[in-house]
Amino acid sequence: MAEAMFNENWKGTPPKIYYLRRPFILRPERVGMESWIEVLRKLGISRGSPSWVDQFIPQMTETGRRVGISFNFNTKVGNSMSSLQAMHHFLLLERSGEIPRGTQEELALNLGTGHFEKQKCVADPDVLKAAVTKVLSDAKCPHLVENALEAISTNKHYEDVVEAIQREQLRGHHSIPFVDINGIELSGARSVSEYYEALWEAASKMK
Repeated sequence: MAEAMFNENWKGTPPKIYYLRRPFILRPERVGMESWIEVLRKLGISRGSPSWVDQFIPQMTETGRRVGISFNFNTKVGNSMSSLQAMHHFLLLERSGEIPRGTQEELALNLGTGHFEKQKCVADPDVLKAAVTKVLSDAKCPHLVENALEAISTNKHYEDVVEAIQREQLRGHHSIPFVDINGIELSGARSVSEYYEALWEAASKMK
């Protein structure tokens, strides 16, 4: 939402801002899929506010609507380890120069849009396969699709992701998301305004 607001309010063509997403997983033991609404309801209860979700969903729906995001909370959530491995694989491809910089963020955007708007759970292997295939094809790298899907299906990067998660926890990051926006680090649940301000700060440094 913050990026949509930023692009809308920036005068002229918005500068290209690069993101670096670091891994974190809330429920590594999760098996199967759960209702997203029920997960949010349990979160509210754990915080001592059983009715929190009933306020959160309408608020997010309206805020998203104003910037062209159609939130749909009637979806499922599951174990995100495979999607984290996909993100790690894309990071390695970026670092080696095999795919353009920013492709990892395109994968995150595809998966995020699917989850938040299209009822597509990132824990669904078919959803992840379709996202990886589309993003690499759009980046004009379809020859890398087969290798990427094999790496994900065989858990090739599992240990690397676990180690990366442990490193972030030692740095004090215990929530999602954790994003590096052109060197500006934000972790945990933040307000739209905080991300919006971070985008403006990052863009201003690029002038």
